[in-house]
Amino acid sequence: MVLLRSYATLAEFFNAAFGTQLRFPVFTFGFFVGMAFLSAAFVLLREMKRKEKQGLLLPQKIKIKVGEPASATELLANAVAGFIIGFKVGGMIWDWSAFNDNPQQYVLSGQGNILFGIAAAGLFAWLKFREKKNNNCRNRKRNG
Repeated sequence: MVLLRSYATLAEFFNAAFGTQLRFPVFTFGFFVGMAFLSAAFVLLREMKRKEKQGLLLPQKIKIKVGEPASATELLANAVAGFIIGFKVGGMIWDWSAFNDNPQQYVLSGQGNILFGIAAAGLFAWLKFREKKNNNCRNRKRNG
């Protein structure tokens, strides 16, 4: 029976259950750990909302400066994060066979695609810039 054995990857399960020939390296343990984190976050959010309605959690007032343009630090942090994500994801797409053979080694190596990294860095920085600019425009409309 298909469900009575353990499968190292989700692809092995789908291949056995549906007769396909898929090949993607999503390991079942990591997948279910990720699903457990998402489920825990969902339950925690619902529980916090419930406790707030009961009056057990009180809101705190904090000051947020609205309408300021994006700082160089924010743009740089978003660009660096975008570069790392783009470098790795682009490399995975560009060199699928190297990633598929050993995903852990590929993710922790220096392999990747520099062009995807640069494009993602620009995109992430631009998105942060646009987010701050749009927030500034909305506040002018409310106040003006």
